[in-house]
Amino acid sequence: MYPTHMLAGLMTCASCESTIGQISGKGGGYFGCLGAKRGICDNKVIVRRKLTENLIISEVNKQLS
Repeated sequence: MYPTHMLAGLMTCASCESTIGQISGKGGGYFGCLGAKRGICDNKVIVRRKLTENLIISEVNKQLS
């Protein structure tokens, strides 16, 4: 019911506007297009969850200082 990760449900795919979510738990997890996982989108890019979170937190810190 509640998100288990900081960015869960906040990102959308630029190609199909589906939600970007955690698609794999292997190695800490990866974010990817949930539409691609269901076969309705061609965006097969996946990014390590921790890397995504660290980049966004870093950018927010820059904007706040």
